[in-house]
Amino acid sequence: HWISVKAKMLLSVAFLVMLVAMSASPISSLSYTNALISTDAPDPGCMFDRTTKKFYCAHTCNGEGALCTNDEGNFPIYSSSDLSAFDYVGVAQPPYTDGWAKDRFWAPELHPSPTGEGYVLFHTAGNADGNLCLGVSTSQNITGPYYPSDEPLLCNSDPNVGLIDSTLFVDKDDGNKPYLIYKVDGNSNGTPSDIKIVALSDDATYVSDKDVTNHVTLISNDVNSWEGLCTEGPWVYDDRAKSGYLFLFYSGSMYNVVSYSVGVARSKSLFDGWEKSPNNPILHVGGEDSGFSGPGHCSVIDNELTDGDELAMIYHAHVGYNVPTVDSERNLLLDFVRINSEGWPEMVNADGTPSEDEQEIL
Repeated sequence: HWISVKAKMLLSVAFLVMLVAMSASPISSLSYTNALISTDAPDPGCMFDRTTKKFYCAHTCNGEGALCTNDEGNFPIYSSSDLSAFDYVGVAQPPYTDGWAKDRFWAPELHPSPTGEGYVLFHTAGNADGNLCLGVSTSQNITGPYYPSDEPLLCNSDPNVGLIDSTLFVDKDDGNKPYLIYKVDGNSNGTPSDIKIVALSDDATYVSDKDVTNHVTLISNDVNSWEGLCTEGPWVYDDRAKSGYLFLFYSGSMYNVVSYSVGVARSKSLFDGWEKSPNNPILHVGGEDSGFSGPGHCSVIDNELTDGDELAMIYHAHVGYNVPTVDSERNLLLDFVRINSEGWPEMVNADGTPSEDEQEIL
C-alpha cells in the first residue's frame, strides 16, 4: 500500500512538473501553409509588437476591393498572434487628401519609435510635382490612426529619379541611433538603383541632410547578374551579437517578372564593407509548375514566441507562374531563414523557393 501511495505521489509530482514546463515553454508545434494573406497584399512591412505580443503587417493597396484606396494612402494592417494566420485589423491612417502626398502610396513599414513611445510608419508617395518621395506618419497605437508629417521626409533634388522603399534601422551599438535606408529609383531612367543610408532625428521623423548625393551608398545593382536593372526593398537585420554581421536583405530584378528574387549582403560595419552572398538569390521562383513566382520585398524578423534561431521572412509573391511578365495579384507569404556555418543567411526550405505545403513555424 505504501509503495502504491508513493507511486501515486511521484506521478502527481511528475504531472505538475509537466504542466509547469508546458506553461513556461514558448509556442511550438504550430504550422502554416502559404499564402497567409490570399488577396492582393504587395510590399509587406512587418514587425513584432512587444506591447500586444502580436505580429503586424501593413502593405501597399492597389485599390482592388473595399479595404483601401491607393490614392488615399490608407494602408491595410493585418495582425497575427502566432504567424499561422493573419487577420485584417483596419487601415493605418485616415484618407490622405490634404497633405503633400498625392498618389502612388507604396511600401508601408511599421516600426516602434526609437524613443520608446509610439510607432512610426514609413512609406513612398508622389508629391504635387509628380516626384516619388519618402514620407513618415506617427501614432501612439500600433494599429493607428497614423498622422502624416506636413512635409515629405525626403525627396530627390533630381526630379527625374524618385526615392522609394524606405526602411528604419536603429543601431543599438550606437546609442539607438535611427537611420533611414532607401532606394534611389534609378531603374526608372536607366541609372543605378542604389540602396542608400542617412541619419534620422532621434524620433525618426526628420532628415537634416536633404542632399541625396551626400548619403552613403550601401549596395547597388549589378546589371550583369540576376539583379539586372534593379535592387530595392531593403531590410537590415542586426545579427552582430551572434554571427558578428549585419545583414541587408533586398530584392532584385523587376517586381513584375518571375525572376524577381531576394538576395542578401553582409557587413560588420553599417556604412561600408558590404559584400553580397555568393549564393544569391537566396529566395527565388521554382519551375513553371510553381504556385508562386517573383518572390520579394521582405521583412525579416525574430519570432519572439519561440526559442529557435531561425528568422521569419515575410514577403510577397505573385500567384502562379506566367511568362514573360506576371500580372497576377501578390499574396503575403512566410518562410524561415537560418544563418549557416559560413555566416550567411539561407532559406530553411532547402531549394530556396516559396513553400507551398504545410510548414512548421520555427
